[in-house]
Amino acid sequence: MQHHETSHSEYVFELICFLFPVCGTDVDGYSKTEGAWVLSLNKRMYFVNTLAECATKCDVETAFTCKAFAYIEKDQECWTAAANSKTELVLRRQSSALYEKKKYLLECINGTGTEYRGTKSKTKSGKLCQRWDAKLPHRPK
Repeated sequence: MQHHETSHSEYVFELICFLFPVCGTDVDGYSKTEGAWVLSLNKRMYFVNTLAECATKCDVETAFTCKAFAYIEKDQECWTAAANSKTELVLRRQSSALYEKKKYLLECINGTGTEYRGTKSKTKSGKLCQRWDAKLPHRPK
């Protein structure tokens, strides 16, 4: 019979991954692009210890609506940004990984459109979309 020993550090890592939804290199609710950086006028830099901490900084950002963050592990830098690949140019940057909130990458409308986060402003036939708060040419339902 083989005996498998789990080291203390492996056990602790597994326990941390179980207790916290963000673990390793994947972050729930985000799309990752390795070696990328998004240009954004609205951005903030933080020094963090982990990817999870960087994701939290984006989730609780108060200076602007954070749509993405870049994480540079070797420097422990976290850059939160109001822009993403739908709104600004994405550049190559070898040492960073770009994490974009998936809900801001969607191009679909849910229900009354209050949750719409896409960039489309015209109908399929080319007509300019009416603002959700507008009453003309018709009242949205």
